[in-house]
Amino acid sequence: MEGIRQKIEQHVASGAYQERVESLRANGTRGIIINAGGPKLITNLIVTLKVLREVWKSTLPVEVVYQGAAEMDAATVTGLLKHFAPLRVYDIQATLHPVADLYTRHVELRSYTGKVFSLLQTQFKEALLLDADSMPLQQPDFFFQHPEYLAHGSLFFPDAWTHAVRDEAFSTFGLDPGSTREKLTAGKSYGRRDTESGQFVIDVCRHLDALEYVFWINAYPAMYQSYMWGDKDSFGLGFASAGKASHFIQVAVPPAGVFKWTLDMLLIKATGARVPGWQLIGFLQHDSWGRPAFLHRTINKYRLDETPSALQLISAPMPRKWVEYYLAHENQGPTRGVPWDYVVPDSAFQRLSINPAVHRTHEGNDPHDEKASLLSGPCPAVTFLDYWQMRESSLPIDRNLELEQTCLPFLGRMLGEAGLSEYQEKGWIENPQLQFLNAECLESVGHAAPNPIPAMGMGDLLKPPVEGPFVVAVRAAYEALDWLHAHADEFPIVKGKV
Repeated sequence: MEGIRQKIEQHVASGAYQERVESLRANGTRGIIINAGGPKLITNLIVTLKVLREVWKSTLPVEVVYQGAAEMDAATVTGLLKHFAPLRVYDIQATLHPVADLYTRHVELRSYTGKVFSLLQTQFKEALLLDADSMPLQQPDFFFQHPEYLAHGSLFFPDAWTHAVRDEAFSTFGLDPGSTREKLTAGKSYGRRDTESGQFVIDVCRHLDALEYVFWINAYPAMYQSYMWGDKDSFGLGFASAGKASHFIQVAVPPAGVFKWTLDMLLIKATGARVPGWQLIGFLQHDSWGRPAFLHRTINKYRLDETPSALQLISAPMPRKWVEYYLAHENQGPTRGVPWDYVVPDSAFQRLSINPAVHRTHEGNDPHDEKASLLSGPCPAVTFLDYWQMRESSLPIDRNLELEQTCLPFLGRMLGEAGLSEYQEKGWIENPQLQFLNAECLESVGHAAPNPIPAMGMGDLLKPPVEGPFVVAVRAAYEALDWLHAHADEFPIVKGKV
C-alpha cells in the first residue's frame, strides 16, 4: 500500500497530472453521476431521473455507471437515452485507470470501489454524485452554488452516527487519528457526525489528487472493512491523505430519520419481548439552513416486483444524544431493533401536525382580556402555531407565505417588539429552524433519557395544508414508479431477477 501511495505522490507532482486536470477543465462540464446497475438499482435510478427531469426541470447531463455486462442491456440503455437525455451510460469495469502502472495488483471494480472509480473516469469537471436511491429535493444547481462549496470545492452530508470510524482506519493509511479527526471536524461546523456518502458535490478538477487517494483507500477494501463502513468516511481520509483536510466540508445539520411501523422488531432488553416500533428505512438530508435536500432510501429501496414500504413517519434532525440512546445498535436505552435493524419506540417521538381548522377571534373582544388581545385579528392562531412549531423543528413542511404574512402581527405580539426584531435580524422569520440548529441542541451527549424529538406523519405530507416543492417531489417519486410499471418493456433489466 505504501508503494502505491508513493506512486500517487509522484504522479500528482508530475506534468502528466497537470495535463489531466487542464484537459478536464477545458473540456469538462458540470453534471450528475449515478452508479446503478441491475433490476433494483435501475428501478431507483429511473425514479430519481424522472424527478430530476420533470419536477426540478434539470437539464444537467447525467452519467449512469454500471458494473459489468450482467447489470445492463442495450434496450435499457436505449430507453434511458430516449427519456432522460442528456445522458451517458457506460460500464466502469470496461475502463482503465488513467495512469496505467499505478496499480500493478488487480483492483476489482464492484460495489463502492467501482463507485469511487467513477469519479476518476468522469467527463465532468464538477459533479453531484448520487446513489440511485438518493432523490434530490431541491434544484440540483443549487448545491453547486452553496457558499462552502464555492470556497472549498466539496460538500458532503452527515450520517446519523458519530465516531463509528476506528483509529485503525486512520493509521492504516499513515494518518494520525487525533490530529486528522480534529482537522476534518473543523470542516463540519458544529456538526460531529461521520459521513453519509449517498450524495455529495465535488470539484473534480480542484480535488483530483484527493480523489486519487480516495480510490487508493477503496481499492482493496478487505484491508479496512472492520475499521469503517464501506466508502463513507474514505472521502475524508482521502482529503487528509492529500493534505487537504481543511477543504473537506460537510453540512452540519444531521439527517432526519424516515420510518415505517413494524410489529415485532423492537426488543425490550429487560424482558426479551418483541413489540411494535418504528423502523428506520432512510434519511432525509438537509442543506445548511435545515431545508430538505435529499431523500435517501438507504434500507427500503424501490422495486418493480413489490410495493415499496410506505414512508410513514419523518423525524426532525436527529440529535446525537437521541441517536445514541434509541437508534444505535449498542444503544443506551431500554430497547433496540432486531435482528439487526434500527427500530425505536413510539415514545421516542413527539408527533406534530397542523390543525387545518381556522381559529380566529374578532376585534370586538374585551380590550382588557390579555389572551383575547393576543389572539385578535385575522390570523388563524391555532393553525399558525402548529405550523410554526413544525417549521422551528425543521420538519419538512413547505412554507405558506400567505399564512406567515397574515400572522406576522400575531407573531409580533407573542414575541414582543425586541423579540420580533431579533427574529428579523437573524433571519428566523424566513428560517425559524435556524435558532435550534446548533451544537447544544444537536450534538450534546449524556446517559439520561433524551426528550422525544418532533416528527410528522407522511399522511400529513401527501394531503398537506401546504403544497410545495418537497411534497411535489415525494409524490412524484411514487408516480414515477407507477410510470415505470407502464413502461417496463422499455427497460428490460428492471424485470430481471434480483
